[in-house]
Amino acid sequence: MQTGAPGRAVAELEGERLLTRASPEVDAALAAMLWVERPTPEQRAHAESLWDSAMQLEPRLSAPAYVSETRRRGTLLINRCV
Repeated sequence: MQTGAPGRAVAELEGERLLTRASPEVDAALAAMLWVERPTPEQRAHAESLWDSAMQLEPRLSAPAYVSETRRRGTLLINRCV
């Protein structure tokens, strides 16, 4: 989700997560956004929980090349997460 506005992207991903329960791609994207954009301890803990859930269902999402080439996540986010 490339909105150009990190806060808006987080809100949209949170909404999408409610609609698509158990979607590892949404969980991984939201975890990455929360990790880089909201560095409070609570947000980091939530991001880690989302990441763990996503990795159980789709371990390939932990590979930056897979995410950038296959899932078309934004370069800025991927670069900030690696």
